[in-house]
Amino acid sequence: MPSLLAIDWDQRHLHLVAVQTHRRGVRVEWAADWDMGDDLTVRTAEAIGKRLRDYLKAEGIAAANALVAVGRERVILKEVRFPPVSASEEAALVRFQATKDVTDSPDALEIDYSLRPTPGSTDRQAIAVLSRKDQLNGVRTLCKAAGLKLLGAAPRPFGASAVLERCLLAGGGALPTDSVVGVLTVGKRWAELCLLRGHELLLARSLPVGTVLVGEVKRSLAVFAAQNAADPRLAGPTVLYVFGNGQSPTAALAEALPCSVEALSPLTIADAIAPASEQQASLAGAVGLAQRWTSLGRLPINLAAPKKQAASSPTRRRGLLYGLAAGVVLAVAIGIMYWTLDKQRSQIADRTRAGKKLDEQLKNLAQERADIDALKDWEQGSIPWLDELYDLAARFPFEKGIRVNALSVEVLPTKPTTSQGKEAKEPKEQPVARIRITGVNQTGQDSQILALRDTINRDPHLKAIIDGPKSVGQGREFTIRVDVMKQDTSKYQTVLTVPPATLEAEQKREAAEKQAAAAAEEDDQ
Repeated sequence: MPSLLAIDWDQRHLHLVAVQTHRRGVRVEWAADWDMGDDLTVRTAEAIGKRLRDYLKAEGIAAANALVAVGRERVILKEVRFPPVSASEEAALVRFQATKDVTDSPDALEIDYSLRPTPGSTDRQAIAVLSRKDQLNGVRTLCKAAGLKLLGAAPRPFGASAVLERCLLAGGGALPTDSVVGVLTVGKRWAELCLLRGHELLLARSLPVGTVLVGEVKRSLAVFAAQNAADPRLAGPTVLYVFGNGQSPTAALAEALPCSVEALSPLTIADAIAPASEQQASLAGAVGLAQRWTSLGRLPINLAAPKKQAASSPTRRRGLLYGLAAGVVLAVAIGIMYWTLDKQRSQIADRTRAGKKLDEQLKNLAQERADIDALKDWEQGSIPWLDELYDLAARFPFEKGIRVNALSVEVLPTKPTTSQGKEAKEPKEQPVARIRITGVNQTGQDSQILALRDTINRDPHLKAIIDGPKSVGQGREFTIRVDVMKQDTSKYQTVLTVPPATLEAEQKREAAEKQAAAAAEEDDQ
């Protein structure tokens, strides 16, 4: 699985290289040329990044760390000289020197620099790279949307020495450290010329492609030679290496230049792929930055994480002052904390004493509480029994052979409690009493008993369950259990209606009893 993704930003295209890192450098596992379909800006970066994420997923490239190479034309390179200063002031001084003649606001620029060796001179020298922040913000947004962690962003020329060294080592050679060499990278839409001494970048120019390329290279080398005529160490270059696009004017360059010209490919036999001729130049910058990062663990120029000014002495003094003020504030805060804690402890003690007093009062009122609970239970079971018995008599069938042998009333317990002593949630309708009716009926009168149960159940505050009837001797015995819920007295509206035949029989019986009583009185007399 690739461990690093190197990206070369080429106008509307991204040249992608997935590499596997190891101790000796990198091994290229996969490469592609991807069309973004739009210019990369802060506004379009997120959408492009999401499309790139989908493309990498389709290609089987997992999200990884990323390095981004930007073209020479997108940055400003300036040589800066400054007197020896402390490390805390170096970054600020380089930034000041680099932005003196720049038209853009320094706040709109991201600046990083790399020191150059200056043997025999007390002054220090650096090459500073200036890039617009909105350009870098677009790169950051693209990587974030694509699921990539941006490790570094640097101009393409800073990978030239690493990719050249990689190619020379693969062929059994080595990168010259005491002479100047040139690296010409020729893409489809751009060309870049770099002059190197070892890994030190001496010159980086963006050149036009086409028929004028040979003349521009010759002119650039002549200007470099004229500017450094006094320094024999900068004579040259001795050889010009060309990473081409398949149509590079290598032969024309060899005829026009006094140095030898050699064509190279950024990929070697150790890599997993072999690039097409038109891809060789577009992959050189990305492979070079990946090789440089793997070898050193950093980039000489990293616009994604530029060198910042260290804390200067005034800043340290200001920090000490702020620290002292913070210490005072902390001491005051601790004092307030202890005062508040003591106050809270006092309140806790007072409330503990008050709680103990309340517990004692509750213990003393235990008998009163028991009496109140008993009254509540009594009130809960207080039912207008005369009304209930009247309604029961009104519902009872007026049939011979059916009679009640026993009637009992039981008050049920209320508000059951859980195992923790808390009251359980009561149902909406809870029976508070139970009536048990035991009686007998004759064979063939079972339907009358069942009808009695159904009549009782029509009352919403009653629930009747019948047991029987069952045969006992010459008759049948039944038991009806009636659960009674509380009901307002205004709802007892049942009227006892005696059937006419029964009323007539009762009247005859009363008349017969009166006659018998009168006859008995006469006999006594």
